[in-house]
Amino acid sequence: MSEGYVDGTKTAESNCANGTTKLIDYTYENLCYQAFGQRSLTIQPLSLRSDAAAGFGPYPNTKCYADTYNQFVYAINLLTRVRVMLPWVLETNVQTIANSILLAATDSNGCSSAQDCTEGVGLMSWQGQPASATTVVSESGWGEFSSYAFAQTSAAITETCSDLNYILESYRVVTQWRFAHFDADQTYAIPELWRDMVSTNLGTLWTDEVIHTVEKPIAGAYDCNGTTFTCDWTTDETLHETSCIVSASGVADQGATPDYGWVWFASNTAFPPTVCNGGPSRVEYLVPVDPTQVLLQVTLTDWTGEE
Repeated sequence: MSEGYVDGTKTAESNCANGTTKLIDYTYENLCYQAFGQRSLTIQPLSLRSDAAAGFGPYPNTKCYADTYNQFVYAINLLTRVRVMLPWVLETNVQTIANSILLAATDSNGCSSAQDCTEGVGLMSWQGQPASATTVVSESGWGEFSSYAFAQTSAAITETCSDLNYILESYRVVTQWRFAHFDADQTYAIPELWRDMVSTNLGTLWTDEVIHTVEKPIAGAYDCNGTTFTCDWTTDETLHETSCIVSASGVADQGATPDYGWVWFASNTAFPPTVCNGGPSRVEYLVPVDPTQVLLQVTLTDWTGEE
């Protein structure tokens, strides 16, 4: 029975290690090892057979040890992903979310020569907690997927002023994704038992790339496209992580609140002005390895029956 279900762990590991693109089924041995750390169900509990002698579980109407029964349950609870071999369309809905706070030149805690903001011309460096991005600015609506699901949470000082204050904007992009019917009549090819799961429980294999950037302070002058500014500037420190995941319809989101840390802004009076800025950023790219290979993820629920 195990060979009919997708092994999400092995599928993700194999893709990252070998660049494969196929969903991999469980083998009996891998299922047992992931479930309870043995190559097979045991004949008797380890307290009676420390050599973990191989077995194949209880026969019908056979009373079994609790340990053996639990092994059986742990294994079955991993059998939650099955292929759905029908044509699908991958769709996304993208939200842009923002918020902002005002900073005066006198708020600068890292730049002794900070200047007032004058429509994109100024000098500013500040360390603190940017606002959480919670106000939805735009939403694309559901449309056909392009190449990746994108998420971003960042903070930066904009070129626009509010009187003589700088605007520190928190910016967030959230991408929802799902598999939808290729054809409306396709609904009738799906058993009623799981027809309602289509919009929320279909998934595939993804590569997940996260780029995390923070600003670290350094002393001295900074060159911004040929213009030198004197201030306590910062330099990027970036953490780059890539993993493989098997995931059902969901959301790419790096959270509402940018990291606590440094933001900075520099611009001269040239026309057009030379502008440089920086701040904390978390960016995520979710790329489907092969969106034609679709699986159904069955959600487990807690048992509420008789003890």
